[in-house]
Amino acid sequence: MDAKEAMLMKIREIPALYIGKPSLTLLCTFIDGYMYRQYEIYGDDHSDYKVSFQEYVQNYYNVSRTTDSCCMLILKNSLNEKDAFYKYFELYDLYKAHFGCHKIK
Repeated sequence: MDAKEAMLMKIREIPALYIGKPSLTLLCTFIDGYMYRQYEIYGDDHSDYKVSFQEYVQNYYNVSRTTDSCCMLILKNSLNEKDAFYKYFELYDLYKAHFGCHKIK
């Protein structure tokens, strides 16, 4: 498990500790900040993950062309921020399973 996955697992288990509450907008803002930090320190922005997960979410919602981020797509197809937060992890698990990786517990 890499650092990004370990961080996501911690947030999934106790979202209030890391982002205040289960909210997709707060999660995506945290992830963007984390990825920027990784880029500044290590020169790795995880852009391969961002692009492939974006494509996976677009396929899941049957959207071929959009300017919306994967987070916005999930939010638009959810009841509220909390529902979208948990949907993100559901889709992330499906994405990881599709590519033969471990699920975030």
